Amino acid sequence: AIMAAEHNLKKVVLYDTQQDVAERLAKKLRENVGNQNPNIEILVKQEPEEAFGEARIWVTTAGVPKPVIINPDCLLRGTFGVDDGQPHNVSPEVAHSQNTAFCEPLAKPIAYRTFPTGLVQKGGVDAASYGCETQAVVAQRLKRMGVNLADCLSMGPGKVTPERVKEIYQLIEKSGIDLQLAPLQSHGRLLTPEHFKTVARHWQQ
Repeated sequence: AIMAAEHNLKKVVLYDTQQDVAERLAKKLRENVGNQNPNIEILVKQEPEEAFGEARIWVTTAGVPKPVIINPDCLLRGTFGVDDGQPHNVSPEVAHSQNTAFCEPLAKPIAYRTFPTGLVQKGGVDAASYGCETQAVVAQRLKRMGVNLADCLSMGPGKVTPERVKEIYQLIEKSGIDLQLAPLQSHGRLLTPEHFKTVARHWQQ
């Protein structure tokens, strides 16, 4: 809802294996986003294939035993996505396609990723992304150190802000945990800057 409102998205496409779940989410989005972004179109599709040609940015979170997105040719060229399914929601063929870039979640609990946000520097590179498992491990360590987590902005619920990101990295350093740089990857394939550039060119075409 926050992304749809703040980034003035033109369209949000929803699909769930349970149709009523997608309909409820669509209703909430219309209620929360409609006033801020009245021109947004929120669609609910009954089959995943119906949604493939509607969007270039995907977030998949289905808890299903096999991939939902199987054929890369069904997706628009220049599609970016996050495959947060357990197990994978996209097939290896989709993950390895030159027309798409799907990234899977952080596999290691003490890891971070680099994105050009300019928020936090770690080892000379930008490091504004970390897994929720990392946050949990840090919280446990800080508790043992006697730190009151109620005083920590980044340990409570709420919208991710630059202030929260900066604080979590300060807390990570305070905990003494050594973060490891985790590459962007999907189905064992590393997603290189060159691959992202290729997919971006497809988007622009």
